[in-house]
Amino acid sequence: MAEENDSKSSVELATKLVQLGRARDKTETILQAAKESAIKRHVETLREIINEVNKLVRTIEAEKITAKENSDEIDTWIGEIEEKLNEGDEKITILEQWLNETREKREYSDQKKKLDFEMELHEAKMKLQAQQINKESSKELTSNSKSEAKVIKEIFKAAHIEEDIMDLLLDKYPLPKVLRIGAWVRRFILNCKRQPAEREKGPINSREVQQQREWWIRRAQDAVKHDARYLADRERLNLQENNLGILECRGRIIGEYPIYIPDFHPFASSLVREAHLSTLHGGVSTTMAKCCSSSYVTHKRHCRG
Repeated sequence: MAEENDSKSSVELATKLVQLGRARDKTETILQAAKESAIKRHVETLREIINEVNKLVRTIEAEKITAKENSDEIDTWIGEIEEKLNEGDEKITILEQWLNETREKREYSDQKKKLDFEMELHEAKMKLQAQQINKESSKELTSNSKSEAKVIKEIFKAAHIEEDIMDLLLDKYPLPKVLRIGAWVRRFILNCKRQPAEREKGPINSREVQQQREWWIRRAQDAVKHDARYLADRERLNLQENNLGILECRGRIIGEYPIYIPDFHPFASSLVREAHLSTLHGGVSTTMAKCCSSSYVTHKRHCRG
């Protein structure tokens, strides 16, 4: 009877190991399909099979010990199965990493859409206010007050331009501090949407700072897309978006695609200033070399750091 149970457990184990191998081999295909629901199901399948294999191994191990089999042979047998289980665990890690990255991208995209929507509302509000002021002013204008009205319009226009709080941050603080401020704000917003156990804690890490740097780069590029200078740069530098939505200069050197930074946006001056300080005031050539290590700032000498 014991031999029959041993044989039955061994057959079940062999079947589960075959299932594990098949599931492990399907991982790459499922990842390439990039379907989140399918990947989640595959993770659950791998975990279920691994748990079942582990239970069967413990059962058969106990039977082998009862049958007084050689301990070294038992350890060797368990080691071979553990290698297969470890391979399954590695596939689960890869799948979970893909799921985490997808979730972070989705959260970032949702945040960007929300911020863009709020910016559009703000711009629409400012436009309506400008139209209302122009309408009220036109009713009261006389031939003697036209020059005064022109001055008022110029003042309002200047005030509207200076109301970009984000650019004021660049003027007030060094770029590294601006990036950390943005990282803290972004973490606070995301933590407000998460359950307490899922909230991110601890100091700001390099990944969060890099996300803010990428956000500023996209913002600087988006802000100048209607500028004639950008249109000229696009043709001259062969600007193309990468997978992060950031414009790169696709030149003749394969694999070297510096990020496009328009010199007529305040972010360019902050970037040059950061390079100047990080090179310990090493001069123009050292600062420019630092800037060109990963980015391409157009007309660098025009930037005031």
